[in-house]
Amino acid sequence: MNGTFEISGSSMGDGSYYRYTDINVNDVRMKERIAAGKGTMDTSEHIVLKAEDFNDITSILEKYPGGQIYSASIHEIWPVNLSAARSMDYIGKGISDREVFGNNFDYVGTSYLYTTDLRKDRSCMLDLKETWSMGNVTDDPEEVPLITPYRFLPAKRTDYRIESRSTGLVDLRYGQVADHTTLNEGEETYSGTFEISRRISMESPLRNETPDDVDWLSCCLDGTSNVSWPWYEDDECIFGE
Repeated sequence: MNGTFEISGSSMGDGSYYRYTDINVNDVRMKERIAAGKGTMDTSEHIVLKAEDFNDITSILEKYPGGQIYSASIHEIWPVNLSAARSMDYIGKGISDREVFGNNFDYVGTSYLYTTDLRKDRSCMLDLKETWSMGNVTDDPEEVPLITPYRFLPAKRTDYRIESRSTGLVDLRYGQVADHTTLNEGEETYSGTFEISRRISMESPLRNETPDDVDWLSCCLDGTSNVSWPWYEDDECIFGE
């Protein structure tokens, strides 16, 4: 997607209410479900989405000597920025308010269930700048084509803030993932009347760690291997000597 989207507005009244929101651009996501029974509500919101996909994809394919192993890397610069803010004041028969924001594998979200009194101010900013994907590929006809080990390194940032007072059930979840590894995750559950204030900030700056200074020449000079390629045995020369 290459474009922008913006929506803002407010509503106030007495009755029932339902809302559905689903945004997903380059794995920057926002999902929201609200169902409110009869009651009074005052709500306002502002959502801004900006996305670009006109930059070329840069790909590099290098063959390692002495085998059918290739190093493949792909660099994408397709920035996406999503900011969303909403305020709500509800009292009535009951409301279920669920939302989740995702930035590639990172996520954060809050659910208010069976809530009869809810005052809520929430803002979230999701920013994706660029992504490196790297892996080793083999074209050996005797082996199944394989990409391993695969690395996925997006430069991303998530900032989530919420202030609320509610009577009912509240569930807050978050998780942060870097290169397929979970760094942080958590869940909080409240039942009753609570005032909650939280800020959750997660960031993964881009680091292209592709090795470019490995000395493979000494391997074929002295017949031993000090090359740390993962597909060769510890003492195996890359030229099979």
